[in-house]
Amino acid sequence: RKAGLFDFQNSAVGWALARKAGILAYDTGMGKTPITIAIIATLMRDGKIPRGVLVLPPALVEQWPKEIEKFLPGMKTQVIAAEIAGENVRLAASACSGPSPPPRVTCSRYTKNAKPFS
Repeated sequence: RKAGLFDFQNSAVGWALARKAGILAYDTGMGKTPITIAIIATLMRDGKIPRGVLVLPPALVEQWPKEIEKFLPGMKTQVIAAEIAGENVRLAASACSGPSPPPRVTCSRYTKNAKPFS
């Protein structure tokens, strides 16, 4: 096992990176979180993205920074959990353009009152 992943998880990372897209449709407990973290870390390491933004169910937004820390110790993260649709995007953008080094990964939640793009 490299990077704390099982062989099938490493295969999923390679599959998603090779296709530049993908949907992780594994059952609960199969490791979608570490696979996603490995994909983001690889894209950052290879200079393909400077930062990652995760839009999560409200119940998971506080857990993801802990998971990121477990797999990528020292990775700077932030959580944005505004109640107003669109406010999360504004807050994330302002956090990434401030005077201090921006977070590498922003975890935000989707809101029930979000409206589809038109």
